[in-house]
Amino acid sequence: MSARTCRGASRLLQFPAVGTDAPTIAGGGVFGALRFFSAAFVIATGLWAAAWLFSDPEGWHFAVAPYFVVNAAIVLALTWATHRVAARPHRIRYFTRATGLWIGYPQRMHRCIAALLLLNGLLLGIANAVYTWEFFVVAGRSVLDLPRLAWGVLAVIPLSAYGLAQLARHLRLPPGVHLEERGLTFASSSFERTPSWEEIAAIEAVEAGKPHLVIVESSGRRSSVRALELGSDPVTVAAILQFFLHRPQHRSALADPQQAIRCFLTHRHDPS
Repeated sequence: MSARTCRGASRLLQFPAVGTDAPTIAGGGVFGALRFFSAAFVIATGLWAAAWLFSDPEGWHFAVAPYFVVNAAIVLALTWATHRVAARPHRIRYFTRATGLWIGYPQRMHRCIAALLLLNGLLLGIANAVYTWEFFVVAGRSVLDLPRLAWGVLAVIPLSAYGLAQLARHLRLPPGVHLEERGLTFASSSFERTPSWEEIAAIEAVEAGKPHLVIVESSGRRSSVRALELGSDPVTVAAILQFFLHRPQHRSALADPQQAIRCFLTHRHDPS
């Protein structure tokens, strides 16, 4: 499964009796790595503004200033837009024509902007490499000749590199949790996990702090899936996963998302 195999629209469905009691889900609309990436660009923009005020004529920040300014604005807009699709209590988002029950939100605008930022970051890396070549090789200058603000910008580069790595991971991994008769597929850290139902020991919903779903495997591995990646209430998602975990006789319903949801609503109070 990959992020590109999402089928059908993402539908929002409410479960009045199953979900968290909180009026809102903390962290349900913010992607931490992008917020961190945005902060790095705001800092870099401030460094550029300081250089402009101090008039450092040889500063290479003038060449990259539009990149920092524009992308800082884009990422801040992205953070606001993400709040618009925040996870809500007692609700799940799922793909209507997926094979199996795929709970998640595609965030197409989110991914498009992330791809744009990643491309811009790569272009900036190429531009900096060209500048470095011209500064040290063509002009024959030394490290001591670097403009004052260049040292400040160099300090921000590792933060930007981390942000780019997070963007690449975000684009590559599938959103949410995919339930099939075989087992589950979900993203954990930088990897895709595909445990069978027999390999899953427990499923928990953590409501303290930022609510998230925790999948515990028989090996002891604990994997977290955040509310934003689910686009859903983790408590509601945990109830659905626990239903199919403890009632293997109903897993055949996972062949169709609508049938799986009807099965859960009809039999969730049956003894396991």
